[in-house]
Amino acid sequence: METAVKDDKFKYNKDERDRLVENIRMTIEDLNVKNDMQLQTITRLTNERYESYQMARSILKPLHDDKINKAHAMAK
Repeated sequence: METAVKDDKFKYNKDERDRLVENIRMTIEDLNVKNDMQLQTITRLTNERYESYQMARSILKPLHDDKINKAHAMAK
């Protein structure tokens, strides 16, 4: 994205100011869209991680309980 701001220029006419303000507004909108997309990605990845954790837990808990039950049965 090009910017209309020049390091050595401090005064702008009306058209230049309007273009500059519009360029800044468009840049802000683009960055907001990019930020929203990144937030959606993070949310999706967080949900996937949580689902994986829940799946692993649902598999491991019955295995753990079965081992404990077998150990109790052997102890009797």
